[in-house]
Amino acid sequence: MPELEFHAAAQQFPLLPDDRLEELSDDIRQRGQQEAIRLLDGKIVDGRNRYLACLKAGIEPYFETLPETVNPYAYAWSRNGERRDLTQDQRYLIWKSCSRRSGEWDAIHQHIQERANQSRSELKKGQARSSSDRPSTICGRSIATQRGSSIELAAASKTNRGTVERMERLQRERPDLAEQLRDGRITSSEAMREITAPHVAQNSGDNEWYTPEEYIACVRKVMGNIDLDPASCQAANEVVQAGEFFSLENDGLSRPWHGRVFMNPPYSQPYIQQFTEKLINHAVKGDVEQAVALVNNATETRWGQLLLAHASAVCFPAGRVKFWHPEKTSAPLQGQMIIYIGANSDVFTESFNNIGVVYRGQ
Repeated sequence: MPELEFHAAAQQFPLLPDDRLEELSDDIRQRGQQEAIRLLDGKIVDGRNRYLACLKAGIEPYFETLPETVNPYAYAWSRNGERRDLTQDQRYLIWKSCSRRSGEWDAIHQHIQERANQSRSELKKGQARSSSDRPSTICGRSIATQRGSSIELAAASKTNRGTVERMERLQRERPDLAEQLRDGRITSSEAMREITAPHVAQNSGDNEWYTPEEYIACVRKVMGNIDLDPASCQAANEVVQAGEFFSLENDGLSRPWHGRVFMNPPYSQPYIQQFTEKLINHAVKGDVEQAVALVNNATETRWGQLLLAHASAVCFPAGRVKFWHPEKTSAPLQGQMIIYIGANSDVFTESFNNIGVVYRGQ
C-alpha cells in the first residue's frame, strides 16, 4: 500500500477526530472508497481523511492526479472550505491562510484599498456631507471603511462580519492561539477567553508573577517541604525555597516531576493546560505524592475542571492574591483558587482556613 506525503495546502485543514475517522473507515469497508484521493506533485492535496481511513480499513486507495496548473491552496479551499465539522472561526482562519498563499488575499485587499481611495477622493472633491454624516475614525481609518472591509472578507470566506473581526483581533493579539484554534486543538471560546477575560498574567503582558510568602508558609505546613517547583525562576525560589525548580531555561514541561510539588504556572494558554495535565498525570501515576497549585479561579475551563476533579481540597481566597515581582507591581483582576492533591486534607483545611473558604473533596 502506498505511503504518501500530505501537501501543505491539505494541512491547512484539521484532520477528523479519531471517532469520526473510525466511522469513515467502517463506511469504506462496507461500501468501498466513494471518491478519489487527489494528488498534486505526488502529494495528497485533497482526501487525507479518505487516505487514512483506507489504510485503517486495509483497502487499497485509488487516486486522481491533478493538472500541474492547479493552484493547490485554492483547490484545497474549494473542496474543503464548507466542511460541516469546521466552525465559522476555523473556516475564516483556514480561508485566510489559503487565500494568502493562492494570491486571492492580495486581490481582495487591493479591491478594498481601491474603494477606500475612491471614497477619500470623493470627500476631497468636496462632496456634500454634513458634519453629522462624517464617519468616526479609529487609528486613521473610518468605521465605515473597516465595516466594508469586514463584509467583503466575510463574503469571500463564507463566514460573517463578526467572525472576521473576532479572528482578526485574535491573530493580532495572540497568533499562537489562532493557530491552535485553526488546527482544532482549542475551541473558539477558549481562545477568545484568553484575550477578553482578566487573567493575572495579562496584567503585565507576561507570565512572571511570584507567590507571596504567606501562601508558601501555608503550603509548608501542609506538605512539610517543597521538593519541586516546576514553573519558577531564581527570584521566585528565594521565597518558595523548593529543593529543585525548573525555569524557562530548563523547561519543566519536558522533565519528570516528583515528590511534593508546588505549582504557580503561567496563566496563559497553552501553558496552563499543559502544566495542569502534566501535574495530574504525575499525581495519578504516583510520581507526585502531594501537590498544591495556585491558579486563577477559572472553574469553567478544561484545566480548571481537571484540577477540581482530582482535588482533595480547594481554597478560594477571600480577596485576590497580591502576587509580587522584584521590578513590577501586581494588580490582579481575577480571583484565584488553591488546589490541594494529597492525603493531608485536614492539615490543608486548617492551614488555609485563614486564607479563605476551603472545600473538601469527596
